[in-house]
Amino acid sequence: MALPEIPFTDRSPAIVVLGQAGTTVAQNRSAGRLLGRGNGRPCWEVMGSLAGTEGLACTPGCAVALIQGAPDSGRHTRFRWHREPCDLWCVPVGGMAVCILRKLRPPGGRERLTPRELDVLALVAEGETTAGIAAKLDVSSATVRTHVESIRGKLGVATRAAMVAQGYRLGWLG
Repeated sequence: MALPEIPFTDRSPAIVVLGQAGTTVAQNRSAGRLLGRGNGRPCWEVMGSLAGTEGLACTPGCAVALIQGAPDSGRHTRFRWHREPCDLWCVPVGGMAVCILRKLRPPGGRERLTPRELDVLALVAEGETTAGIAAKLDVSSATVRTHVESIRGKLGVATRAAMVAQGYRLGWLG
């Protein structure tokens, strides 16, 4: 089951990997910060520890049922966390499961980028280097790097190329 192409605001989603018994065997740094250390704990307990959620449908045994189900039996839950819309995708993979928790970006998204960030995005799309952008905007290279990291985080992408691609997809670049 393929994940849909949806832009997210978090720099990286929270990812939890579950073993055959439905217990957490690994998690990325984002999951650790958000959910605490989960290794060895049942998935429903780890995800259930996320305070402030509405509509999160994690229950005892749901991960085991997912892992033992059909290979294309992934589950998607849209829920709210502190009133912000989020997605939880749980996908079986080779006798294990991967759960991906991401916060959705608001519709339109443009209001999330500042005018200066839009300027930086346009210059990155033109192929300008950090030093070139700094010279054109009359700011330091460190300021440009800060803007680039902020844009990448807001768009939920890992590279400048992905940042530019997302900018075109969202209609921010000509």
